[in-house]
Amino acid sequence: MLNLPKSTKYGKKIPKTKFYQNLNLPNKVKQQFVDEIETIIWQNKISPDTISISPGEEVTEIEVIEIRLHQKGISKNILEIIDRGIPYHIIFVLTFKVMAQIGIGYKEKIKKKDDKYRVERYYFSEWASSDGLTIELNGLNLDRIYENLLRQYIPEERPQLKDLKDTIALQKEIEKQNAFCDALEKKMKSEKQFNVQVILNHELKEARRKLENMTSENTPDGKN
Repeated sequence: MLNLPKSTKYGKKIPKTKFYQNLNLPNKVKQQFVDEIETIIWQNKISPDTISISPGEEVTEIEVIEIRLHQKGISKNILEIIDRGIPYHIIFVLTFKVMAQIGIGYKEKIKKKDDKYRVERYYFSEWASSDGLTIELNGLNLDRIYENLLRQYIPEERPQLKDLKDTIALQKEIEKQNAFCDALEKKMKSEKQFNVQVILNHELKEARRKLENMTSENTPDGKN
């Protein structure tokens, strides 16, 4: 899968219930696992034990988790539950029939000496034929490999900073500002009083100017 070295092959099926049986989740969330997921397979383990690569300070292993779906797409909260249940960084391969999509999130420890993680944001590839889906492991250690993989799936029109954490924070601000602009525009269109429309239009122009400044941030000098 993904044209990864044979030495990384793991191929272990994981019961869906493993991810929520000990969690106090609403029944509707548990039902999402049943409705959306057919099978979960831990396909690959990328680590210094399976390939010749140095561990990173933050990333010590990268797991490739295939999720075979009943439909094209998965709820983000389900990915988060699975992600929190595995104390390593994950590349998700979502498969539906002959199609597949890669999903990868910015994952960091809640506390330095803890094994609990939070995922700030997921990024996805386009859906494509599962036979042609590949990834390249580029980097001097697992930190860099994971970072370089994640950066590939940030939308091309979005700016990227040299520091990955700053990049993710900027993406969140851009999304927040985008939503603010959309809300202002909707409000302006529904407003019937002309004087209020003028005020909202001015606010919208200022909000769009701020968004434009955000999206013109410098990109990183390079990756290693």
